[in-house]
Amino acid sequence: MVEGLTALVIDDEEAIGGLLVDILAMKNVSATFVPTTREGIALINEGIRYNFVFTDLYRHQPNGLEVYRLASSKGMDAHIMTGGPPGGEDPQLLSDAERETHDGVIMKPFRIADILGLVDQYITQQKP
Repeated sequence: MVEGLTALVIDDEEAIGGLLVDILAMKNVSATFVPTTREGIALINEGIRYNFVFTDLYRHQPNGLEVYRLASSKGMDAHIMTGGPPGGEDPQLLSDAERETHDGVIMKPFRIADILGLVDQYITQQKP
């Protein structure tokens, strides 16, 4: 097992963020939850190196795709979550996110097994 794994969870819904933190703890991943992309970007730009970043797509200024791009550019395993385009949101953003992400967009409600699988996949890729 890879030691000292960390994650950043960005979601304006505290219940979802807390659930994701608990799910990651099942794999001994220490997760930090923040409710806004501004807070998440500040942590990433401080030089904190997270193994995983989970962000909600439909955050405003900046949106989750922008967070994904920043985290990925710094070598972090980033993932975008969404419940789908809410009324009034730009459905093109979801299409762009699905095209750009390496493993697609995680749809809410997500399955616990899917999140655990992402961690297992990451750990497998880190082994020599």
